[in-house]
Amino acid sequence: MPKRLKILALAPETPQIFGAGVRTYHFAKALVAQAEVKLCVLGKEKPPGMPEDLAVACDWIRHLPADYRYATGKNNGKASAALRVIRTLLTPWRNGGEDMVLAWENQCLERTADLSGGWKSLPRRVYAEVLRREVQFKMNLSGLLPKNTSFLAKPYNALLAEMLGQYNGGAPDVIWFEHSILFPFAKEMRRHFPEARLVCNAHNVEYCLQRRVAQIAKASSVRKWYEMQAEASRRIEQEAFKQCDLVFCCSEEDARLVRQLSPRASVAVIPNGVDTNYFRPATETGNQRGPDGRSRPRLIFTGAMGYEPNCDAVGYFVREILPLVRQREPGCRFCIAGSGAQTRFGHLAQTDPLIDIASDVADMRPYFEMSDVVVVPLRAGGGTRTKILEAMAMKRAVVSTSLGAEGIALTPNVHLCLADAPADFAKRTIDLLRDEGGRQKMEEAARHLVCQHYDWNRLMDEASGIFQQRAGAGQAPPEVAYLKTPLCDIK
Repeated sequence: MPKRLKILALAPETPQIFGAGVRTYHFAKALVAQAEVKLCVLGKEKPPGMPEDLAVACDWIRHLPADYRYATGKNNGKASAALRVIRTLLTPWRNGGEDMVLAWENQCLERTADLSGGWKSLPRRVYAEVLRREVQFKMNLSGLLPKNTSFLAKPYNALLAEMLGQYNGGAPDVIWFEHSILFPFAKEMRRHFPEARLVCNAHNVEYCLQRRVAQIAKASSVRKWYEMQAEASRRIEQEAFKQCDLVFCCSEEDARLVRQLSPRASVAVIPNGVDTNYFRPATETGNQRGPDGRSRPRLIFTGAMGYEPNCDAVGYFVREILPLVRQREPGCRFCIAGSGAQTRFGHLAQTDPLIDIASDVADMRPYFEMSDVVVVPLRAGGGTRTKILEAMAMKRAVVSTSLGAEGIALTPNVHLCLADAPADFAKRTIDLLRDEGGRQKMEEAARHLVCQHYDWNRLMDEASGIFQQRAGAGQAPPEVAYLKTPLCDIK
């Protein structure tokens, strides 16, 4: 009887049954069915917490407590702000450059209005420019880590001894990491377990995602921030895809980008999927349509509002598309649903009574049921959009941009509508709202498509076979060139 593989898995976020951590959740479930999995989550725990079935199935799970203090780069009070400025400028090497990166992010993303011009903003503009040059210099000199990676260096170091102690002189067969941004941690972990194979579950090709966000940025400071993040991510991913024994991608487009960076990379395409038993229309479960008897919003956008492409999509839709829809459908409601929706877009509901906010909901299904059309006006992003697959599984008609539907093998005007210009997007949305028969026909076709090709159980059966064949046993790992400064030395 062959031995069960031992897998040490690293993740930047809590696995979830839907939303941002859904891909991690289903891959983890597939792994625990065939291996002993120890899972270490480095990022903040998100409600509703770890799914119980995964928590029971894993051999070991470690998650930092909810009150763990992550670095934020924010200043509290003028005195502390002044001290942080002085310390950052005089000692930019502190914490591996993390203080400097977070300070520049704070200037570029949170204080954009303060950098717009005028003599009063001159000190802040000078400070932001000095930070930018220091970040650029350090990135060119020593390969500065992107923010999403450096942000997790502290929790990684806090959990390192505990992770190593789990093996008591033994070693994992595979070091698995979710998202390419965790490669530096996985590589340093293999310093301790040199025979382990490396597998990356790439939810996006991060450098391409950052470049797309830079292209839609209005402020030059924001654009420069994302361009720097893209270059830092590209360096990590180029090495990661070369060193890994196997890279799982979400789409053929992502696989193409991976091979551009590393032509000899071992790549397998497993798209994002949907749990078609969980996401199913109420008519199949015997429930009433919608969670209450009140008038329902007719249009809905779902997604995590901590993700910049989602925020851009909502702003773009409200500014440029929704007014065109309401010219012909004056009473049309719009619901913004997802984690952080109230914080980011609560002000819209205060000024527009036809905009509803559903923030941090535990179950998205009732909100799909309340809608007639799901809108996905994304202008940046990567991978495969689970929001579209979930909507299609719920038999909801979708209007999306071409980029929003990227990576899903579908037929336009059969499974959903595609539109990139605001006027065309509005027209297709109105047509679906008014043509109930055509909308229902599209909903049936969409549900059939996801059940046949995008059900997580089918996808994970395929992924398990690929994993066993390419990384589960046999070949020795490629030679690894370690970082000059181990991450465990970054305090």
